[in-house]
Amino acid sequence: MKKLDIALSIVCLFAFVYTSVWVHVFLRSRAEATRGEQLVASIPTHYRSYAKLLPRQKAGVLSEAEKKAFEQVRYDYYQSVVKAITAFDNCLHSYTPFNKYLPVAADALMRIGDDCLNKNEFSLALSAYRTIRISPDPSWVSSAEKKIKDTYAKMERLKARDEKAK
Repeated sequence: MKKLDIALSIVCLFAFVYTSVWVHVFLRSRAEATRGEQLVASIPTHYRSYAKLLPRQKAGVLSEAEKKAFEQVRYDYYQSVVKAITAFDNCLHSYTPFNKYLPVAADALMRIGDDCLNKNEFSLALSAYRTIRISPDPSWVSSAEKKIKDTYAKMERLKARDEKAK
């Protein structure tokens, strides 16, 4: 009888510890996904400010004050994207069975990567796509690999076009 009580106590303790760890990781994943969504919502605001000054910066007609402002809005834009990628990366690292936030994080990273790719922000797009490669779902990994190849192909096309224009 005593051995049965000890075995039952060990099983209950194991179940309690396992459940506690699962809940902690799940809640961390939820918090990071929520934080990532909030950061994604701030990206368009930063990008509008950045895009407004970008043509003048490329033309080289910014005053000193505008150059400082451009550097600040570019920094803010890049930081908002990097922080969002980091939040979703943390969410993907918080793997637990039946975690509904993992697909949310992978989809958000894919959207961030696609958005950055459309804006020719290749380093940010590659960062988002590469982050997906650590996910537990092989279909996400294969789609991220394809997007990485597409990004490098677009970079090569633009580089060839720029060299041709010179």
